[in-house]
Amino acid sequence: MIAKFMDWQEKNQDAGIPCLKRINILAHSMGTRVFRNSMNYWSKRFAKSQHVPFMFRNSFLVASDVANHTLEKGKIGYAICEASKNVVSYYASDDLALRTSKAANVKNGQVGRRLGHSGPENMKKNNNDVPDNVYAVDCNDVNTDYDSPMGHSYYIENKNGKPNKVFKHIKEIIMTGRVKADDKRMVTIND
Repeated sequence: MIAKFMDWQEKNQDAGIPCLKRINILAHSMGTRVFRNSMNYWSKRFAKSQHVPFMFRNSFLVASDVANHTLEKGKIGYAICEASKNVVSYYASDDLALRTSKAANVKNGQVGRRLGHSGPENMKKNNNDVPDNVYAVDCNDVNTDYDSPMGHSYYIENKNGKPNKVFKHIKEIIMTGRVKADDKRMVTIND
């Protein structure tokens, strides 16, 4: 699909009809694994240069079931960072679904924290391999309020069926194209 989109975009560009639409993508849980692997595969097999072209205004990674170092330079998820203006990782350390996944991954020989549990690894260090367009959003204070008891699907609505603070945060970023964060590129969503 990505290759077809890029071909379509290139043909229209050559015909003088540039694509002016902004594309935002949201990947939840194992959907982040699908997105990451798809971008990595496409970048290795179909990209026409050594770098992935800019495709997405925002890539929202919510409760991601992938290793927390996956977005670093040289890792399999780095293509997401190259293709996006902003990569926003929402996480909660008490996400019960990811605890189960972590146990399953240890059993399969893949030890490590999940991106949806702790956010990107090494975000707080000055010299790290996490690109400057990656932001970490701590949802620990709200995730189980919105999705009790699992705390895994906390980005949609509150108990009254209204958009919750996480959903509103995503909407604000889509509307403005900017992530309001501290100097370490971190945000906390709380009640």
